[in-house]
Amino acid sequence: KEDEHLARLALEGAGARRAGPAGALRAYTLDSNEPLRFGLKPIDATSLDTVYNRVTVGEGLQSLDCIVRAEPRRGRLRKVEALLLLPVPDPGAATRLQASGPALRGVRTELVSERVLRVVAELAAPQTQPVNIHFLLDQPLVLEEGDTVRTMVFTPVRKAGARAFLLLRRAFEGELTPANMSGARAIDPASVKWPDGAFRALASDRMFELAIAAHTGPSLAITRHAREKALRAVVEVMRQRTILTADGVERNELEIVLQNQSEQFLKIALPYPKDRMTIYETQVASRVVKATFAIEGGRDVLLVPLIRTGLLDPELTVRVAYTVDGGVPLEGSGEREQRLPDILGGVPIAQSALVLMLPQNFSYSNFEGSLNQVELVDLEVGEALREARQVERLSELALTGKDEFQRKAFAKLMELKPSVSAEIKAAKQISDAQARELQRLPVGARTKGRQEQLTKERGLVLQQAEEVAQKTLLNIERLDQLVQAQAAPPVAREAIIPEAPPPPAIPAITFPRVGNVFVFRQLQGVGFVTFQYSSRESAERRNDVLFAMVLTLLVAALTFTSHHLFATVNRVMLIVVVLSLIAIIFRVALDVAIPAVAVALLVLWMRRKRLLSLTT
Repeated sequence: KEDEHLARLALEGAGARRAGPAGALRAYTLDSNEPLRFGLKPIDATSLDTVYNRVTVGEGLQSLDCIVRAEPRRGRLRKVEALLLLPVPDPGAATRLQASGPALRGVRTELVSERVLRVVAELAAPQTQPVNIHFLLDQPLVLEEGDTVRTMVFTPVRKAGARAFLLLRRAFEGELTPANMSGARAIDPASVKWPDGAFRALASDRMFELAIAAHTGPSLAITRHAREKALRAVVEVMRQRTILTADGVERNELEIVLQNQSEQFLKIALPYPKDRMTIYETQVASRVVKATFAIEGGRDVLLVPLIRTGLLDPELTVRVAYTVDGGVPLEGSGEREQRLPDILGGVPIAQSALVLMLPQNFSYSNFEGSLNQVELVDLEVGEALREARQVERLSELALTGKDEFQRKAFAKLMELKPSVSAEIKAAKQISDAQARELQRLPVGARTKGRQEQLTKERGLVLQQAEEVAQKTLLNIERLDQLVQAQAAPPVAREAIIPEAPPPPAIPAITFPRVGNVFVFRQLQGVGFVTFQYSSRESAERRNDVLFAMVLTLLVAALTFTSHHLFATVNRVMLIVVVLSLIAIIFRVALDVAIPAVAVALLVLWMRRKRLLSLTT
């Protein structure tokens, strides 16, 4: 039985034998007509628990949205337990706590201490499959400048193998900075598979993994912003393609995708003085705009006029094409640093990427800095996931919207659906091609381990994108039914005014793309990368000099020992092989060395074969 195991057994002369039928735990051979007698002992059910907390700190209120996931490990689950850690004593927390779940029968609470409640969710029937219990709780909160707020969180009761996460969301004009984290550590939101789409992290959210043994939630310091400094825009992704020439000239294509609520200008602090830069073009939503320079904090800042985004078009793209002159040319060998532009005004950046295209007549190594090196296909896969989530958000908003908005959103979704599917498909094809190319690398290749890790992460991102796209399709089907059920309002024919077609989009300026490609990425904010370079021509000259020195030494050795070395044809051929291999190692005279070593080896093989035939 699933809930009990054998505690006592009277064999009555029977002998144990090997269990036969599938699922049988024990088998016996009876030696008499006496029945077996056994006793059963109840099993204490155990589970592997994972707790997902989302805490929203707003004006006058702290809201906790939590999912406790219990996966049975032994026996059948009849209840799910968790500890509720309160920031302050709250006698009414137990009555305000809301719980829901498909197998939930009821909830009871036990007071462990004045700030800790044991919450027990009784299940309607014993469960052998994972169970999710959803909890909601609000608590009044006073936000004052310089105060410290402690979050309320759920943690598992069963500690073995358990994990607990905290997604912290700010809903007031200010900042929350860690004060006393009680053992919690910051993690990447993408590293956690959330049980519900409502737990998806925003650009301004912070993610932590909680210490299971902690008795209090993390505490955070409050910094209030003035009204004009409140968060009014979010950069979803910033990408810059930098094409560097050997004479130190940079050609940059900067692309910024953002959501804008009320910002009038986007303040871009480019990493170079204004007198070294030439702005070729600035576009906002595929329209050319006039940008101006200003000085802020002693830095030259490019001010780009913005437009507001709405529900149907939640994001816009800013493109800046500019060049940078007067840089240090690449000569011989050295070290160089490349920085991404910064966005001022308190606008958070969810993700940034840098694509470097460097001259082909140099070799590059030792890439370091805050940016992580990835492949170009990783950016395309990440972009496919981001756009799929953007369309999913629109479909979710449409389901809860009004009639007119639902009709407009449905038309917009039908327009976006093919492009999102095509982008996911194209990203998957490129990823598969990259994986096949990886299989061709030798086992001991230096970068194969990193490539395999990137391929694994890429597969997980593509899987998420396909799941999001599937959810979006279901939402569109539901939305289609809602729109079809709506009665179209009567409109007089003379009142219909045809809308003017939007002006055609102007293609952005792109610079010629040549050179070796290196790709870097960073989550949250912007960064930099440093690398070392060395001229291939200088390396080849060094190889020529070394080869000449080695060749001179060999000629001198041959001069003094020629009567021994050239005594037989085999020795002559061996000398040719050695000289050719040295030339190949130094990459000198390859058009002569490779045929020479082939001919010498062929002569040695033929002479050996002839010698064997004569001896036989």
